[in-house]
Amino acid sequence: MIKIAKPCDEGGEYLLPFMHPPAPPDPPEAATNPWNPFKSRIEFDFAHYHFIEVQNSAPLIDKALDLWAATVMEFGGDTLWKNSKELYATIDMIQRSDSPWKTYELCARDTHQVLHHQLGSTWFKDGINLTPYQQFDGNGQRVWSNLMSADWAWTQATEIAEDESTHGSMFVPIIAGSDKTTVSVATGQQEYHPVYMSPGNLTNPFRRGHSNALLPVAFLPIPKTTKNHRKSTKYQVFCRQMYHACLAHIFQPLKAGMTTPEVVVYGLGPYIADYPEQVWLAAIVQGWCPNPTEFLINNWDAGTLWTDFGVHADIVPFTSNFPRADIHQLLSPDLLHQVIKGTFKDHIVMWVNEYLLEAHGETQGVRLLRTLIIGTFFFHLLISATPAFPGLRRFPDGRDFAQWTGDDSKALMKVYLTAVAGHVPSEVVKCLSAFLNFCYIARRNAITSDALDELQNALDRFHHYQSSLGLHFAARQHSLLHYVRSIRLFGSPNGLCSSITESKHIKAVKEPWRRLNHFNAIVQMLQTLCRLDKLAAVRREFAELGMMDGSTAILSQGLQLLMKTMTMLRFLVHNSFTLFKLLRHFLFTELNPDADILPDDIPLDQCPYFNRCISVYHSAVSRFFAPSDLCSAGGMYQERIRSNPNWRDERSYPCALVMWFIPGDEPDEDTGMWVVRPEFHGNGRRTLTIIHLGCIARAAHLLPVFGTSFVPDELHFSDSLDVYRAYFVNNNVDHHCHEFLS
Repeated sequence: MIKIAKPCDEGGEYLLPFMHPPAPPDPPEAATNPWNPFKSRIEFDFAHYHFIEVQNSAPLIDKALDLWAATVMEFGGDTLWKNSKELYATIDMIQRSDSPWKTYELCARDTHQVLHHQLGSTWFKDGINLTPYQQFDGNGQRVWSNLMSADWAWTQATEIAEDESTHGSMFVPIIAGSDKTTVSVATGQQEYHPVYMSPGNLTNPFRRGHSNALLPVAFLPIPKTTKNHRKSTKYQVFCRQMYHACLAHIFQPLKAGMTTPEVVVYGLGPYIADYPEQVWLAAIVQGWCPNPTEFLINNWDAGTLWTDFGVHADIVPFTSNFPRADIHQLLSPDLLHQVIKGTFKDHIVMWVNEYLLEAHGETQGVRLLRTLIIGTFFFHLLISATPAFPGLRRFPDGRDFAQWTGDDSKALMKVYLTAVAGHVPSEVVKCLSAFLNFCYIARRNAITSDALDELQNALDRFHHYQSSLGLHFAARQHSLLHYVRSIRLFGSPNGLCSSITESKHIKAVKEPWRRLNHFNAIVQMLQTLCRLDKLAAVRREFAELGMMDGSTAILSQGLQLLMKTMTMLRFLVHNSFTLFKLLRHFLFTELNPDADILPDDIPLDQCPYFNRCISVYHSAVSRFFAPSDLCSAGGMYQERIRSNPNWRDERSYPCALVMWFIPGDEPDEDTGMWVVRPEFHGNGRRTLTIIHLGCIARAAHLLPVFGTSFVPDELHFSDSLDVYRAYFVNNNVDHHCHEFLS
């Protein structure tokens, strides 16, 4: 079910059927100088390279210009700029994506202007939903993926359509996010508090994958006082209310467009925040749920709200200034801090550590920890025995994890279950298995009605084992109770995760800060952010016009773009009778698909003879239908397959050499994973076959069943598939595999 969007002109008048909107006017200087404000391709490439690609500071740019001047001086030439100040002035002249910063104690941009630049960008033309929609799969099940496929956007658009003053307008939800970050601990704990904004119409893959889909629009003030006043009630109330007042000021330029159409109607949408930020946004006490209902707030007195529900009734949330907005409803689920780090790393892993030390004593417990926790992932014991797989991180030399990152926790989740199995009680393994099922379902790009039921079932089982084991129940684990409701409201959580804002910190805060001299750093950072946006916008415009094809030298000399060529290595098969025999059997099955005889029963002399070269292609791109990634184009997904051989005669046969494993009758009771064992011939050799690639449903990752024994230090991961007797089929290697094996 979908609401159809109708094209209109800039005044909101609907266009006639099959009529295209008018093309945007060309810049007035385009006729005389298409590179304006630069003079040529080389001038633009120099600025883009030094300012964006290598992020040089002003002294390094001055040095590069000086070397350039010395190079061309003997030929009577001159440099484009005398120094970095002249280069910066040229960048500042760019009119595209010009959204200047206004600096008070609060540094903010015009959010209305920033949003118009984002919506007008051609980058997102293939990744935007113009209307809310309800998505169903072939079995008639509801599917939640992007924000516009969920119930909140549908309800908001219905409310807008029922209002005569806004009927027919396009709904543009505003996704916001904020998170305090530290750029320097050694030099005075330098902190910044950026606020980001993104149009909610963009699909989840575009929001995660495009740098300009989420832009910084403000830096919140961070008040400081003496240690004696820091805990005073008046100071804390002042800080919280100033926080909400600043957010209200940031989004004030959009308020008029929330009730009066500008062709589109805006609305405050989901807010991305980790738990400390949610505490401030929801005006609650640390440790309480940030999702109190509006009924509680409107029907209980301030004292009861404080003592029974942990709500600061004296704080007015910023959403109270905007129509159709309630911050307690708009807080989005946070996979990174609530599930991956909050529950798994801070809760489950630490509890397993404590259990091993208590159950096995200090000496044996420490040895187990080094093998299971440190070794499994950190110091090349168990993780070194884990077979390689695309997307599986490896730490062969180890590292000191004094501070975990989200990627570290995600990677540990892929191998942790099989590592602890055999060293902790069965109930602990079942508890961890239930949690991982919850996590991998919640991380899917598209979640069906049945998947939501599985999500709730996994959560119930996790809480059952958690209670029976006496594990404490923290605030971040409480947030898991709201996931089913949040998915129905806002779609797949991976499009609203705080990992998006944290990764944006690198480009918007940390890298600009590092290139500066740190004197009055915030002003320099704001100038840098403006210039980055302008260069990115003008480069996109040049690329769309075909002006960025080829290298700088080729274009400057007027040469045509050289065609890209692919190279491949050819190998002859020597001294490999087994492979030669399997290959001839494979060719027989390809040429005789209707034969009733099995390939192994065919006499070798009746199989086609092959004496040609074998071409090895080290990578290929495969496009396939991915049920758990329906928010991509038509549900299609693309992966790069590496090191897949391909033999060529007059015809090409896509094939693979495989080792056969025998699965058990049912999954392992504790881990929920299938267990397989190698298949052998009567002579004790492993069973090998060459099969057609069309027979392969997907790649599988096998983890050895380690049992209760320790892993030898000298075992190399390349030998793991040969030395163990049984293997788990790892359904946690990614969320696609988890859905496939469910």
